[in-house]
Formats: sequence, C-alpha cells, structure tokens
Amino acid sequence: MRGVALWALCSALVACERSNPAYCDGVFFFCGQRKRCDLATRSCVDVSPGAAIDCERSASCPEDLPLCDEQARVCRACAGGEDHRCAERNPRTPRCLASRCVECIAQQGRSHEVPECTRRQGGGLSVPVCDVTTNSCRPCRLHAECISGVCAKDDLSDALGVPRGSCVPEDQVLVVDPSLCSATGPVFCTPRQAVERLDRQHRYVVFRRSAREEDFSEIEIGRFENQGLELYLIGPLADGPPAAATTWPPVEIGAPGRRGFIVHRKSRVTLEGFLIHRASVGIQCYGDGPGTLTQVRVLRSLISSNTVGLSIHNECWLTLEQSWVGRGPQGGPLRTLSGNELAVDITRSDFTIRNVVFTDNGDIGRDRFGGIRITGGLGGGREGKRISSVINSTFYGHNAWVTLDGARYTAIVCDSPVGGRLAVVNTLFFQDPRQPLYERYVAASCGGQIWHAASDDPTLVGNMSVVFPRTELPGFRDAGARDFHIGRAAGASALWRRVQDGGLVRLDQLGLRAPEEDMDGAPRARPDQVSIGAYEVEP
Repeated sequence: MRGVALWALCSALVACERSNPAYCDGVFFFCGQRKRCDLATRSCVDVSPGAAIDCERSASCPEDLPLCDEQARVCRACAGGEDHRCAERNPRTPRCLASRCVECIAQQGRSHEVPECTRRQGGGLSVPVCDVTTNSCRPCRLHAECISGVCAKDDLSDALGVPRGSCVPEDQVLVVDPSLCSATGPVFCTPRQAVERLDRQHRYVVFRRSAREEDFSEIEIGRFENQGLELYLIGPLADGPPAAATTWPPVEIGAPGRRGFIVHRKSRVTLEGFLIHRASVGIQCYGDGPGTLTQVRVLRSLISSNTVGLSIHNECWLTLEQSWVGRGPQGGPLRTLSGNELAVDITRSDFTIRNVVFTDNGDIGRDRFGGIRITGGLGGGREGKRISSVINSTFYGHNAWVTLDGARYTAIVCDSPVGGRLAVVNTLFFQDPRQPLYERYVAASCGGQIWHAASDDPTLVGNMSVVFPRTELPGFRDAGARDFHIGRAAGASALWRRVQDGGLVRLDQLGLRAPEEDMDGAPRARPDQVSIGAYEVEP
C-alpha cells in the first residue's frame, strides 16, 4: 500500500510539474542550471543577475557573491538566517549582512565590543570591537567601545595581561554612579568607596556621574590597601579632546577650599578624562624621595579655576598629555571656566608635558604667577639624569609674571638652576598683542635646551626657533576665542611659512619622544619629525 501511495503522489507531482514547467518544491523537482527554487512562489528564479560564476563550493566564491548555491551550482549572495553557511565558507566571516559574509555586525550605528570579535585573539593581537564602517573586528580605540567602559589604549596594562587594544573585562572594573549605586558595589556611590576596593584584581574605576562636591573632592589614591599598584581612574572626557566637549561633563572634581585628587607616595595612577575645577589644588602628588617611584599620569583632562592646577613634589613623576590647563574656550559649555592662579607647581620632581594648552592662567591682582613654577630643582630619579620636558605645547594669554634679573617671565620659571635638565621643544609662546609688552617666557635658570620655539620673545632664538613681531600671531584660527588650531593662511608671512613648512626638529639628541598625534588625535608629520604647537597644522 505504501508503494502505491508513493507512486500516486509522484504521479500527481509529475502532472503538476508538466502543467507548470516552472514549478519546483526543492524536494522532488529542482531548477535548472543557474536557477534556484523560491519556495514562497514554488517557482524557479535566477540565482544572480548578470554573468553567473560557476562553483562547486562556497570557498571558491567571491566576497560579493559568497555562497555556492546547492542547486544551481553558481555563486550567490547570502540571505538572512544563513550565518551558518557563512561560517562554513570561512570561520573568519561568520555573519551575513547585506548579502555579504562579514566578520561581525555592529548595532545601533556605532562601533562596539561583540562576542564574535572578543573570541578572536591570537598572536598577541586583541580585536574585540566590531567596526561599524567595515563590519570587521579591530582593536578598541575608545573606552565607550567596550562593555566594561575601559579600553587599554596604551601598553601600560600589557604586563597585567591586558594588551593594547583590549577591552578590560567587566569583573576588573569598578564604577562610580550615585544615581544607581550601593555601598558594596560594583557600582559605588562615592569615589572613596570604589578606591578603597582597588586591588590586584580591580585596578580600574570608571566615573559616570558625580553628586555632592564634598564626595568628589579630597579623593585619596594609593593608601595602604592599594599602594604600589598601577591604577586607572577614567572620567567622561576620556574619549576626545577635553576642550571640544559639546555638553557639560556629568562628572566634576573639586570644591572651594578642598583638593581634588591626592596621590600618595609609592603609587602609580592614571587620571584620564576629568574636569577638575574650583579646588585649592586640582591634583596633588607627593613622592617618597630619591630611589622611589611615584607617578601620576594626567590625560585628556581639563584643569581650570583652581588655586593651583597641579602640585607635584618630592620625586613624584608627572606626565601631562593632551590636556587643557586654564580658561575654557569660547563658543561651548566650558566658556565660563576661568584660568588657574598657578598652573603647575613642581618641587624636586620631574615631568613630561606633551600636547597641552596653557591659557589665561595667573592672577595679577593677587600677585599669583600663572605658568609652570619649579622650586628646589628637579628630581632626577634614581640615576639623577632624567630629562624633564615640555614638548609640542601652546602657551597663550598669561595674566601674571615672576621678575628675575630685571625681566618678567610668564610661562616657565625655575627659582634655582636645574643644570640643563629641562628641554622645551616644538612649543608656541604668545600673548594677546593688545596687552602691555612685558613678555619673557622661559627663565634663564631653567637651562638653555630650547629647540624650535615660536614666540614674540626676542631672547628665544637659536636652535631653529623663530621670533615673531607682536602684531603677528602664528596662524591661530581665533586666539581671542582661545581656538589655537593652526591653519595655512594664504597670506602667511615668510616667518610663519618657515615654521609651517620647514621648522621640523629631530629629538634624537636628547632621547626624547615626541607625540605621534596632536591634541585632536591627528597624526603628526612623520614619526621622527613633528611640527610645532599642541595642534598639527591644518591642510
């Protein structure tokens, strides 16, 4: 009986197929070459328009027609629900998107960490992020691309098993957010609660929101429970140039009469992406004397309206990069910020300052010098030979000075000789030409290692430096609005063309490393040569 029933069914299907030659069902009746069965209409359709590519297996098909059709034996586009076929074709491109097999699919129009990319790690290269423009896996570049909110942007975490470009695992990250928190975490109500729990398994704290100013000032880092560890505190400005913020940051550090961050001896901490303002001291660090290593790195932060911006003492090594120190730029939410009375106070310590803008610091009414003041000499580390440096930075609009040997200095002052261990390279020093002429920028006691400076100070000459007339600012887009981007103005003077086109300097002789990018993240001219100021010359 079964044989009869099957014979009858086949006869009926044959009759149907004969009455409709285009009929197919994908089981008994198949389509001809270069056609496939569309089960929705039970009809044969062309697999791909134009010239078809014959195939036996998907691995031989091109990227724009990645799958080999089982019936027609020609290459075709992939369709929804065929991720498994993309994975069979090539495990490195296991997802189908817009007819193509791709590595990953980024959602919500942005690049972000996805599981299929996180699993792909080999040869020391981490590629956890799906790029929204290429739908391929790549290293992380921004903290916001990672689920944990922390991307290892440099090599400092490599020794901790988190190589550059990796997203730090969530279980290693603590969070501060008073709007949704508990005293036991992992989302904490105050910085103190989170910092007290930093240890070898938890080295990162992400600040998402601040609340009472007394909770977000006097933040002590490196007390006994986490001394000697490499620690990271990350704020909301960490993924872009701090002065380019389009909204007021949700985290504010500092309060009148109180300090902001306090880094204790034998600590190593990175502070990235913070607005630090209105404090008696924005960031204070005390080392533990010669032979010890205490370090504070300040990245992509905005330090304004403090009595002292940064106070660094007794062999605490300061790194200050891609930051804005002083009055906020006009035209944005930060325009109300005033300068610091004193920007940087250094005592027996060393520093590296790169890609930093110093603007409108100092208080002439209170006789407060506004620049970088070095008292008691530099540190020098264990070998006593470390070079402190200011590289590719911009100083503008200084409001007070220190008088030494009958001259007024407004940018960098050394109260005692530093033995030539301070280098100032590729840096701009200018004042509003409408202000009285009293400018000298780098005190002679700070040493003579100055290369490729541009200023209106007639004493800053030699070593490829250029002196401008006071009436000619160096191509700033709008210095009055504190926009210090540099353009190639058609009518630029011969002096400025010299700075723009020929004024590049090698740093090999000092063993210094210039930044590979400017304050905006734009690449410098060449790896071994850099152009002047905090911003790269615009095309």
